[in-house]
Amino acid sequence: MTDVLIGTSPRERLHQLEKTIEDNLLAFVFVGNALIEVRERRLYETEKNPDTGESYRTFGEYMRGRWKPSVTHLYRFINATFIQNYLNENSPIGEFSPSHETQLRPLSKLASHNQVELGKKDPAIWLQAWQGAIKIAGNKEPTESQVARAVDIIIKANHRPKGIIAPAWVGDMALDCVYMADSTSLDFLQTLPENSIDMIFTDPPWDAESLVCYEAAGRLANRVLKLGSYLAIYCGKMFLPEILDILGKWLDYAWTMCVYQPDNNHSTSHQGVGIFEAWRPIAIYRKPGEKRECRFEPDALKCTRQKDWHDWQQGIEPIKKYIGQLTDPGEIILDPFIGGGTIMVAARILGRHYLGFDRDEEAVKNTIVRLSQ
Repeated sequence: MTDVLIGTSPRERLHQLEKTIEDNLLAFVFVGNALIEVRERRLYETEKNPDTGESYRTFGEYMRGRWKPSVTHLYRFINATFIQNYLNENSPIGEFSPSHETQLRPLSKLASHNQVELGKKDPAIWLQAWQGAIKIAGNKEPTESQVARAVDIIIKANHRPKGIIAPAWVGDMALDCVYMADSTSLDFLQTLPENSIDMIFTDPPWDAESLVCYEAAGRLANRVLKLGSYLAIYCGKMFLPEILDILGKWLDYAWTMCVYQPDNNHSTSHQGVGIFEAWRPIAIYRKPGEKRECRFEPDALKCTRQKDWHDWQQGIEPIKKYIGQLTDPGEIILDPFIGGGTIMVAARILGRHYLGFDRDEEAVKNTIVRLSQ
């Protein structure tokens, strides 16, 4: 807590702190500490409410009267300050403590989400979220997006009905189920019967380390797809040439679909080219064999971003379109990287059977919950 300045009256100190708040509205900790001092020293009692002409009686009344347009944001600043102070005191030696304001922002969502009186929440959840973010970051200082993902996992887990278990795959072809399994493993590959699946639709991670997932998807499709059936797979554009080469070893190239996302504001650069990304490719490959009835759909569809269940979640409408185009009701859709479970949900809506896998326990549990709704 900031020391009281010698010779400064409570009212003068309040105005100093209010100037700090006004000058630092984007700096969580500066503002949070100033507001905590205003509250704990009851400095708000020295000021009059312009609406009533009387002194503020409570901190909440002061916040609503003095900071009306920004009350929600300012409470989040206080939350973030509490969280940082707790983590600085309780993180084990050798672990990172939040060093950037942007890392505190997603952590502060936990406090508001729990809807418990300010400062009386379960602070162990904050430590759990931070340690989860460090794990996601690979024991490096986590980024804002990695912190946000860890927070999202905990929030979903708190809402998930108790007793949800992510079943481990043991090779039983029970349909309309999702399982924990490493789909890149050769042992996993051997547990699925040959020529048993009508379509694979999936969305692996898109970074360089995940090219092995595209190799696994091609190998899996070559084994389990029925003759003449299709693999539809979302691709990252940065490594698109490598992905197409990998998949071409296993299947015949058919087409590349475009999912246009007008609300996507992600920026990237590659080979000196700066880009605002606005579309996602879905590569379509076919296992050689008998021809299917030809049905026509556009190769470019518009879809807004949807991230309710997973950071990498895709919109459901393009998935429904292409499942409907390339399969018939009652056929089996397999997704070896389910993420948020959107492909499984689309298959169920369209009257297809589904079979899904992911090595992330939280992804499997969340998909089970989503499919139960």
